[in-house]
Amino acid sequence: MAEIIIIEKQEIIKQKDNEITALQQNSQNLTKEKTELEEELAVKERIIEGTNNNIQEEKGKLENEISKLKEKNQIIEKDLIQAQEQIKANIEISQKQNDQLQKKIFKKQEKIRQKENEIEALQQNSQNLTKEKTELEEELDKKISELEIELVKKEKIIETANKETAH
Repeated sequence: MAEIIIIEKQEIIKQKDNEITALQQNSQNLTKEKTELEEELAVKERIIEGTNNNIQEEKGKLENEISKLKEKNQIIEKDLIQAQEQIKANIEISQKQNDQLQKKIFKKQEKIRQKENEIEALQQNSQNLTKEKTELEEELDKKISELEIELVKKEKIIETANKETAH
């Protein structure tokens, strides 16, 4: 009976060890995924920053060219209007792209927060399982000690009985 309990307790401990291992692996995967998302987010932020700088530089250059062209020739005025419209269109396109990137960044940040929450939950679960495993091991050790004491007592009884039978 006691051996069955010990075997059952050992099986429970093995199951808990497997659960802990799975949770730790899942936690590592989530941490890796979080890191990848953070790196991707940083890259996209640099892209946005570079795009904004390029747009501002391009806008400044085009405006200078427009001023020079106005002074030189009124005929170029039509081309100037077209260039201004192009700049405006580029700015709008860039703004739309920036808005889309901002939305993507927000979604990635949400995913990061979700993954962080999942990691916290997994860590808490892992701690609980570790505590439960420790308690089961202590209970098993106590039971084994009790059985060993009982075994020693029974061996003494058998030894005494054997001595009495021998006489």
